[in-house]
Amino acid sequence: MADGLAQLVSLREQRMPLDERAELLAGTLCNLAEALCATVTDWSLSRPLLPLAAVSAWVAAGEFVLANFGDLGEAAWDYAVRHLRVQLAAGHAMFTADVA
Repeated sequence: MADGLAQLVSLREQRMPLDERAELLAGTLCNLAEALCATVTDWSLSRPLLPLAAVSAWVAAGEFVLANFGDLGEAAWDYAVRHLRVQLAAGHAMFTADVA
């Protein structure tokens, strides 16, 4: 998660075309979402259990993106949140299918 946060900071500082920044921003946030899913400690719950440190890093990433990337950040964050929801739902469904 720390590497993903560092990548977000470097994206803010780099000069690049807007479309490239958008792609890298969304990709970095989706990678962070997948890293967050990898920290789940209990998939048996309808809302998988996550460590506080991982959730805190996710929230910090969102705050940083929303504060520093304007409309682009808002769109990328919305996309990443949807991606996280899908990943968490899929992980729970796979766990349930394996257990049942």
